[in-house]
Amino acid sequence: MLRLSFGVLLPFSVAVAAFGCSPSANNEDPGLSGGTGSGATGGSGGVGGATGGSGGSIPITGGGAGLGSGGLVTTGGSAGAASGSGGAGGVNECVGDKSVGEPVPVDVYVMLDISGSMLDPAGTGSKWDAVQAALGAFFNDQASAGLTAAIQYFPQRLAGVPTTCATDAECGAGAPCLMNVCGETPGALVGCDPAIATSCMNPALRDDGPCDADMRCHLSGAACTDAASCVTPAGDLGACGPIGYCTEDPLLPCPGVGQNYGAGCGVCVAATGSFCVHENLCETAPYQTPAVDFTLLPGAAAALTASIASQMPMGDTPTRPALRGAIAHSRDWATANVGHKVVVVLATDGFPTECTGGTAAFGASEQALTDVVAVATEGVTGAPSIQTFVIGVFDQSEANAQANLDRIAVAGGTERAYVIDTAGNVQQGFQDALNQIRTAQFACEFQIPTPPPGKSLDYGQVNFLFTDVGGMSTAYHYVAPDGCTGATNEWHYDVLPSATATPTKITACPATCDALQTYVGGTVQIQLGCITVVS
Repeated sequence: MLRLSFGVLLPFSVAVAAFGCSPSANNEDPGLSGGTGSGATGGSGGVGGATGGSGGSIPITGGGAGLGSGGLVTTGGSAGAASGSGGAGGVNECVGDKSVGEPVPVDVYVMLDISGSMLDPAGTGSKWDAVQAALGAFFNDQASAGLTAAIQYFPQRLAGVPTTCATDAECGAGAPCLMNVCGETPGALVGCDPAIATSCMNPALRDDGPCDADMRCHLSGAACTDAASCVTPAGDLGACGPIGYCTEDPLLPCPGVGQNYGAGCGVCVAATGSFCVHENLCETAPYQTPAVDFTLLPGAAAALTASIASQMPMGDTPTRPALRGAIAHSRDWATANVGHKVVVVLATDGFPTECTGGTAAFGASEQALTDVVAVATEGVTGAPSIQTFVIGVFDQSEANAQANLDRIAVAGGTERAYVIDTAGNVQQGFQDALNQIRTAQFACEFQIPTPPPGKSLDYGQVNFLFTDVGGMSTAYHYVAPDGCTGATNEWHYDVLPSATATPTKITACPATCDALQTYVGGTVQIQLGCITVVS
């Protein structure tokens, strides 16, 4: 069965140590043997671990390097072969000049579900009331100052299509009107023609066509050779009969008029009207163009809250094109704003149900979810990478809500979905989820400071320092972008520095990020001018 109107703060401060501190008595390389070492091409070593010759590329793993200009301090492994006399292990005493720095600018594209079930009750009002209030509070919160936000809604509906219908003609471009369905539903309502005895024999459960000029199915993007290869048959789905609605939930359609489905639905009774199958826009473009584009908070709060207030929840849940559009616009924005952290927040109260099927089908739920997972995966693996955070609002009867939304969140590069129970305080729960997302972004990615005039940035002389509330400073270990081990003291650049790739920001590894959010009163610093500490 499928719902007719489916709905369906930083705990520490941030500072940066500026460029300074060339090698001196107080900035000696550790007592490592000189000469050739892993990942560097240093020259002959000096006594006691003095600086080697001209430096080579940045070593990523342990092993003593011939530390010249651009070399990195290593904290483990054996030293390279010595050309000069080696020295005992020492301590990097470089201090550097310190100044306050900034997290990277954070930009959030909110893709908000406005399907009909957002009007379902939650507490003293509806889910929609609670979500509106939570977003308004978040946008106006001074803790969101500096955040840039954009918003769009799904579904976007085809202009001129009525909200209810009894005939195909009434639907126009949104036809057909779903008045007859197959009696057995594989997670979807499948339309049929009672005048055709075999209309429920191998009907099109999914029609992702047509097959376009790029030999891709129009809706799913799967490779195709012709229109038929974009169609997935369903098998025998029983007899064709009129659509009904549940006596316990008039918004919930059902097949098999007269059948008692039990709690949550009750008896399926004949419906005098239905809905237009293609009322929702399935193209990416309507969702790629935001209702309010990226604008700085809290100044943009008025425009954002006014936009939300102008919406009326209605229709179904075309999550796939909605998320696809949000990621596409976020990627364009990130490309134009190098160094920004751009993420999507997908806020929904239903599972994907629409725009994964075609003229004969109304969304196959499991396949629809798989399609959305694929979109989230492409978002985080593409360039620039766009993460997807997921916030869901569900009642306790949706026992699989957490697991299903987690699939989308994990595929989108985030650890889990935030699922708010309608039995609790939905407004507070939704706002708490937004606050946690905001804190994680501000806590874990930092701008690379600009060196003072006359100085150049050496990526082999950058350190990530954490100073606790007691004043104890620790240099976290540099790793490659794909080298995070799960330790809580690791960081990396967004790209590996090379002749063809220039980093734009510094990122704490996931476990380090999680740990930073638990510290109170500490300070993160980015230090320039001292040889990088490597794990």
